[in-house]
Amino acid sequence: MSNKVNNTNGITQQFKKSLTISDRTHKSQLQYILTKVIDTLDYNSQQKRKLIEANKDWAYQHELEHKEKGTILDNDEIISRARMNRWKRDEIEVNDTIRNDFLQALEQLFPEEIQKSNSVADALAELQKSA
Repeated sequence: MSNKVNNTNGITQQFKKSLTISDRTHKSQLQYILTKVIDTLDYNSQQKRKLIEANKDWAYQHELEHKEKGTILDNDEIISRARMNRWKRDEIEVNDTIRNDFLQALEQLFPEEIQKSNSVADALAELQKSA
């Protein structure tokens, strides 16, 4: 008697339990939704990174004006923006964790499609490199 280890994540297990992956409609809709969730998380994290960078730029400019022109530092605003950046970094971490879980589910549910997609991406990169 062999013990087969099940390395699928909980999301994958739930989808396999509640959907018929061999059904074309279930399969295509699930692929679409998982991809959409991953793309949305990527976009959300990208927007948060832009806000963090904008806050860093603001702080640099604010400090520069203080040194060059003697303007008064807005301590409350500085503290507020620093807190906001910490909060945004924490949110990005959460997004990354969720994204990884959904990406893992996508890879576990549709390995053939992922492999095909990777092959196409590799071929495209090779063509672009040789051009």
